[in-house]
Amino acid sequence: MTDTKTPKIWRGLTLTGSALALSLGAPVLANPLATPRPDMPVAQSGPTLVDGEATAPAAEQGEAGEAGLTRTEDPDVNYAVRLALVDAHLRAGLLAYAAGLVPEAMALVGHPEAEVMSELREDLEAKGVEDFSPLLDAMMDVIADGGSQDQLETAYDAVRLAVLAAYPADADAGLDKLAAVEALARGASIEFAMATEEGEAAGVLESRGFIAAARALAADYLADADPRLAKAAATVVEALDSTAEAYAALDAGGPADPSILAAAAARIEFAILAAQ
Repeated sequence: MTDTKTPKIWRGLTLTGSALALSLGAPVLANPLATPRPDMPVAQSGPTLVDGEATAPAAEQGEAGEAGLTRTEDPDVNYAVRLALVDAHLRAGLLAYAAGLVPEAMALVGHPEAEVMSELREDLEAKGVEDFSPLLDAMMDVIADGGSQDQLETAYDAVRLAVLAAYPADADAGLDKLAAVEALARGASIEFAMATEEGEAAGVLESRGFIAAARALAADYLADADPRLAKAAATVVEALDSTAEAYAALDAGGPADPSILAAAAARIEFAILAAQ
């Protein structure tokens, strides 16, 4: 039996299509997904504004913490996951800012520093890749200064390009990226289940950011010369797109169904295992 949970506060969550279809120069889910209103409760685990300054963020605890997504025995996969997590949280932050959820946007954009940047800076230095931390700071500054959505998207695009450039170009990079996609799908499933159980808006945004970032990574391999990667990417993109149903249910005020995201994550895991 499908495990659906009656929503606690998920009614009237729709944003306009233009706000959801943020044009960021990278693929995002075509389906408009549910986004919380500014008056919904939010659990914050990133920085907040205090007298106009961003406070230091606190790391997440428990299974939902992103540190658990990088606990593999392969350092190259861990590196790819950390890069993907940066993009995922920034995408979620953009959605929050578009919805007028300024403290939540600050928290989400601050997540990379809280969760992965310490290790990622070591990775970047070891690989001779330039540290893009100043670009993350620039996004935080836009939010702190009350900048426009266009300004925030421009700042994000600079980070996105830096993140893409930081991925290795060796023969195994495709499989490492798809492993990162699988980690993001798992993270999205966990965040969605916890957020809809507790009625926390930020977790829904976070799960949406994870899905969008995962899809962007996977879509790059749809036409790959390696048929294994192309086949896996097609299955992955299809699975990620299937999650729109779960968010659409929140749009309509219906019950949340975390099993949809869990099933998508499982399909992705099997597709990637088959490609190895």
